Parts: sequence; C-alpha cells; structure tokens
Amino acid sequence: MKYKSNAKSLARSFGYALQGLWYTITHERNMRVHIVAAIYVLLFSTFYEFNDLERVVLCAVICFVIIAELFNTAIEALVNLISPQYDNYAKIAKDTAAAAVFVTAAFAVAAGIWLFGDIAVFKKIFGCFSANISLLVLFVLSLVFSFLFIFSDNKK
Repeated sequence: MKYKSNAKSLARSFGYALQGLWYTITHERNMRVHIVAAIYVLLFSTFYEFNDLERVVLCAVICFVIIAELFNTAIEALVNLISPQYDNYAKIAKDTAAAAVFVTAAFAVAAGIWLFGDIAVFKKIFGCFSANISLLVLFVLSLVFSFLFIFSDNKK
C-alpha cells in the first residue's frame, strides 16, 4: 500500500511541475521566445554534423535558458506575493532574476555562434530553401505562427 501512496505522490509532483511549466509558457512572453528559438535551433541543427559533445552542449544551453526563465518567473511571483506595492528591494530582486536570464541567454547566443558559425552550412541551408519553394513557404508560415505564439496574450 505504501508503494501506491508513493507512486501517487510522485505522479502529483510531476503534475505540479508540468503545471508550473505550462503557467510559464502561457503567461511569460519571454518563455515563448525561448521555446520558439529552441525549436528553430534544433531544426537547423539537423543541417550540421555535430558530434555527441556538441549535441550535449546544444541541449544543455537550451535547458539552461529555460530553467533560468522558470526561476525568474518563480522569483517574480514570490516577490509580487510578498510585496504587492512598489518596493526598491522587490525591484532589485526581480531585476536580478531577469539579469540571470539575460546572462544565460547571452551565453546561449555565444554558444550558438560557436556551434553554428560554419558559413558553408549556411549556404547549404539557403540553397535548400531557395531550391524548394514549398519548403520556403512552410518556413515563412512557421515564422508567422511563431510570431502569433510569442505575442499571444494568454494571461487569464
């Protein structure tokens, strides 16, 4: 019986974690930006012949940015709960949490430049899209849907 209780408790904790992730996706525009960027990065990474270490670095950097945004959201919510009116210390806490996301994202951009900096692959990608109009149309449509996803106001 204790195993069933522990399994239910574990399942509930996963459910709560997914609720936190869903909340951040639906309420934080910057999380949607990170998710869209991650999807495009993973899509374009298929044109590269990354070794195992490079793939791990790519996935780790994506996870770090998402984790930083999750912590930022948690800190902002806690600060808003504790200090609903303006307070300079609350501002410092929120700004510092946002700075952590900024630093993490800047590192991700630097890692991306290092990983994706091969001009020959850029030419290959451009050639792929310019040679296949339906693929280009699909890409443009994905950009439109990404824009709508990022700037949708899902706060309820």
